[in-house]
Amino acid sequence: MAARAGMHLAAAAFWIGLLLLVCPIAGRLLSSGASGVERIGLVVLLGMALYGVKLLHSPTGFTFVDELQHMTTANAILSSGHLFGVNSVLPVSPLYPSSEIIADALDTVGGLPLFASGVILMAAARLILVLALFLYYRQVGGSARIAGLGVLIYMANPNFLYFDAQFSYESLALPLAILVLYALARRVDAQANHRIGLTALLVLVLPGLAVTMALFPWQTLTLAARILFTLGLSVCVTGLVGYALNLTGAGLQRVWWIGALGYLTQVAIILAAYRLRGDERFQARMVSLAPPRDPLPAWLAGRTPSIRLSRGTCLLFALAAVIVVAAFSLNYVNANEETGPGFTQLWMVPAATDVVSLGVTNHEGSAVRYRLVLSLSSGTLASWPNLEIGSGRTWTDSVKLPSWLPFGVELTATLFRDSDPHAAPYRHVTYWIH
Repeated sequence: MAARAGMHLAAAAFWIGLLLLVCPIAGRLLSSGASGVERIGLVVLLGMALYGVKLLHSPTGFTFVDELQHMTTANAILSSGHLFGVNSVLPVSPLYPSSEIIADALDTVGGLPLFASGVILMAAARLILVLALFLYYRQVGGSARIAGLGVLIYMANPNFLYFDAQFSYESLALPLAILVLYALARRVDAQANHRIGLTALLVLVLPGLAVTMALFPWQTLTLAARILFTLGLSVCVTGLVGYALNLTGAGLQRVWWIGALGYLTQVAIILAAYRLRGDERFQARMVSLAPPRDPLPAWLAGRTPSIRLSRGTCLLFALAAVIVVAAFSLNYVNANEETGPGFTQLWMVPAATDVVSLGVTNHEGSAVRYRLVLSLSSGTLASWPNLEIGSGRTWTDSVKLPSWLPFGVELTATLFRDSDPHAAPYRHVTYWIH
């Protein structure tokens, strides 16, 4: 907020805020008194807090260039219901639509806006990344202290704060790649009768917690590892289901999303119930509702770690929570109240070999009446003479192209601010058929 207002001390306040986030957690991770569970909580807290810094930068919408490019691909999938379209701004984006597929599922099934879907997806990706890094380092190094320091060093890389938190393909690819490394490390160290589930994880993934319970005996995973695999498998299966729906020709529609994910989850639950039917330890835990405990490292075997919070510490935590909530609230309100010149976004992208998808988004600040004309050099192909679009709303439609159009023909979409046929063009976009 201070940077938007042009205050000279904005940069200093930003770095001081980062130091206040990182230094206390780094000090605790460096100490020898923290337990393994506490170290997991600390790295997760720091990772999600740094993601909150990115949200404070753009609390109401995507603003980074890469995010806007991938949003174009996501909008094309939402409007056409199919993958692998064309993005003239970033041609490679439609070929790797993993983030867009999951955002489409959240938008289509849950009715969330695209920005909210992207924020939720990237938050889950950040949680997977931090947990996977910690568990991988602990698996390889054999120490929760080393794992915590390794994650802390990784978070110091300059891309972690913004670039790896934006709505883009690398933000989801990195966490899944590290999850695979952790699965490989576990498989190398696992007993022979436990390797089947880990190998199946790397070959075939099914939805979330039910699949984790079906693949692994209950006692072979810690709580942190179970959460990690649950999130990772859920992300993976959603992407695979999206690809499968695209191949069927039905498209990425709500009824197919719900049916496919629900069916696979039910199958996984049945498999999990079959595998766990004779697991006495699992049944005892279900009766007592007692969560499993991570085994203590050797240097803590003689004592049980405990956390004692004084009244002053509790007050400090409460004050920190108030400051965080106030910061998000002020930044969100300030971003919403910022005024600037309004604009209208017009796009035209291929939805299929003989279909183009058109869209108009109104960012003018009030409802606007538009007129849209789709034309060839020989004349008008289609027109929408009276489009009433509210502020912040989007209109989309698809047009099937005539089969007689030759290659290389120029197709132009022209947008007018009102329905007056003599008004000057407000926006236009051109597409060459090839």
